[in-house]
Amino acid sequence: MKDFFVGRFEHDYYLTKTCIDFFELNEDCVTPFVKKSICHLLNIHHIWNCRLQHVVPESEPWDQFPVHDLEKLHRNNFLTTIDILETIDSSDKQHTDAINPWNMNKETQEILFHMLQHANYHRAQIILELKLKQLPFPIFNLI
Repeated sequence: MKDFFVGRFEHDYYLTKTCIDFFELNEDCVTPFVKKSICHLLNIHHIWNCRLQHVVPESEPWDQFPVHDLEKLHRNNFLTTIDILETIDSSDKQHTDAINPWNMNKETQEILFHMLQHANYHRAQIILELKLKQLPFPIFNLI
């Protein structure tokens, strides 16, 4: 299951990084809504990472950051999530029974899925906002 989530979070990282790179090059497209949404996406990822680690988050859901800080925050979130997946996978093997072949409990799986869905939701809102305002928007070319 760890490999499944690592792959999904790598894809998630690419999609959000594409947005951030686009915004760094096109700051005039960063409407207040777009800035609020991308910061919220990063804050929530950080908050869920902290909950999984049982530590106090450093940011609140709607804190805002300069565009030039977003990539560093995003990369830190991604690396933390990968570290969490490594930790969960190695520690849960000791407590796994035959019913759970994925080496992580259901609550952790649901949190990880929620993190990915939350990011998808806000990236879609961001793209819709840019399209409705007839502004350029990032293209997610996976080829």
